[in-house]
Amino acid sequence: MTHQDVLDFWFLPRSDAGYGKARPEWFRKDAAFDTAIRERFGALIAQAVAGGLREWDIDHGAEGTLARILVLDQFTRNAHRDTPGAFAGDAL
Repeated sequence: MTHQDVLDFWFLPRSDAGYGKARPEWFRKDAAFDTAIRERFGALIAQAVAGGLREWDIDHGAEGTLARILVLDQFTRNAHRDTPGAFAGDAL
C-alpha cells in the first residue's frame, strides 16, 4: 500500500472526473464507504497508529504527509466509527 493509494482512494485518481471535488461520503455516515476503508486500509491504519508511515513525510514530501494525515484522521474515523478507536490517531 502506498501514499498514492491513499490519495487516490480519498480524492479519486487525477484522471477521474470527480478529482478535486468534495465527495458526499466525506460528510455523512456511509456503511459501505466505512467498510471499504476498513477492509482495504485496516492494516495501514494500524501501522500508522503504531507510529509508522513517517517515512512518507520524507520520501514523498507534502503528498506523503497529507496521505499519512488522512490515514490517522479520516480513515480512523470511518474505519472505527462510533468507537474510541475513531480517535486513535489524533495525538499523532
